[in-house]
Amino acid sequence: MVQPIRKIYIPPDAAKNVVGARRFLHRQGIEPSMIQKDDDGDEFITFSIPEYWGINKRREFNLNINQQHDGGRKTCESCYNSMWAHAEHVTVDDKDWFVCDECILLNEQTCK
Repeated sequence: MVQPIRKIYIPPDAAKNVVGARRFLHRQGIEPSMIQKDDDGDEFITFSIPEYWGINKRREFNLNINQQHDGGRKTCESCYNSMWAHAEHVTVDDKDWFVCDECILLNEQTCK
């Protein structure tokens, strides 16, 4: 299962934030990319969550990163990811859930 790639955008004059973000990711066992630029010239780093992480580890990580990097986006109701590339509403047992692409993949893999 290939994990979706997440991006952390870097505000201008925030070089120390990049160092802190990279250290945080390294401590979690994640190897982030070097700084990249999008078509608009905005800088970002990318990373993926390790495939072997279960839902509890994902939740812990996402809560920590949300505290450090508030993107102001709605969070996944399963893993608390706010850095999703895609998310959608799904219905399970008559309850509506807002679920990210990573949880959709994780669920598809688990159900096979």
